[in-house]
Amino acid sequence: MKLHLNKIFNTKQKNMTSKQIDQLLKDYENDISIDWHKAMGDRKINFRETLTYSGMCAERICRAVYLRTYKKDADEKTGAYEITNHFYKEGIIDDLMKLHLVTVRKPRNISVHLSKKYNKVFVDIIRDHLMQIMIWYKSLSGTKLYGFNINKYQKMLSRNPVARTLSRLRNDGAMSQKNFEKSIASDRIMTIQPEEKMVVDIPVFSSLIIDESGSMSKERNQVIEAHKEALIAIRGSMICKKESLFLVQHTFNYTSTMLNSLSVVDTNQNDKIIALDKCNYIPNGTTTLYDTLYEVVTMLHIEADSFKATGRKAPQIVIGVLTDGEDTGSGYSAEDVKKLMKDLYDKRVIKSSVVIGWADGKNLMEGQLESLRKSIGFEKYICLEKANPSAIREAFKLWSQFTVG
Repeated sequence: MKLHLNKIFNTKQKNMTSKQIDQLLKDYENDISIDWHKAMGDRKINFRETLTYSGMCAERICRAVYLRTYKKDADEKTGAYEITNHFYKEGIIDDLMKLHLVTVRKPRNISVHLSKKYNKVFVDIIRDHLMQIMIWYKSLSGTKLYGFNINKYQKMLSRNPVARTLSRLRNDGAMSQKNFEKSIASDRIMTIQPEEKMVVDIPVFSSLIIDESGSMSKERNQVIEAHKEALIAIRGSMICKKESLFLVQHTFNYTSTMLNSLSVVDTNQNDKIIALDKCNYIPNGTTTLYDTLYEVVTMLHIEADSFKATGRKAPQIVIGVLTDGEDTGSGYSAEDVKKLMKDLYDKRVIKSSVVIGWADGKNLMEGQLESLRKSIGFEKYICLEKANPSAIREAFKLWSQFTVG
């Protein structure tokens, strides 16, 4: 695919006449319109070509803005990246628009992913950024581009809950650009497809996150039995009988394992909820708590946004972490998690968030537990003595009470 970035460019032409400027703008805007419709509307174009057309559209917009601003064309060797940085330094664009431009420009040559769902979500995220760039250009220039229908594309992109939520989190500052890129590289996050949740009352989305690191080896049997008791307890609750309780479960050690995605909890066990046993709970390894929390909270954001997008009241979220140690080996930081949690609190969808810790005076002490709570933006912490024979059972019981209470 040959890129015609400048049809009448002439390096010797330092001072352009008004007629030449107008003609070049028409050429740019004609190409902008062509590239826009290919990037946004043609579903037959493959993944890589869609990204290429998006990048071309953004680059031509940059050149058109440069031409409008300085009454001359940007140097032929000057690309969108350099023009974007120049616009930012000159105050022509703000942080958010720079983010849109940089995001669209970067992934032109990205490899096709094995997952088609991943590719579709990634493309829709890029389309969302391109749409914001186009809105900015139309507002700045006052130009009318043929067939530009913002409502059509907004409705089209809103159907993809993952693209919508990740872009919102990044645009709101709850997710950094670096973590945004990590999230769209995560198969589990990118391929999530929230199911339609038919409930009468406001639902509770509960998340249970259980430590499976090596230090939990001696308590393995107790954890398995206590977990089964906790599931029995929530199945007997009124909210469960109303079919308004949903549960997602994870264990974590050196990596995160999803036991089951967010699923309705049925009183008669006719559901997808997984109980711990000796095959799926084998304590070993380190404690990547932050990585697990980041993934879980991101998924809860997606689920909550998807639910609210149907016009219903926002769900109430419960997050419970059961651990006997601090984080070791995570790629994400406590601050990364805290930003996501703050966004949930700001939107008033958190019912409760609690870290329940088994203190042993070595791997975890109460002071460390309180520090952990603050660092990840949770509301409460509860410290139990690991040496107490009933500590494991009590932790799961407390989580069930927070869920149904």
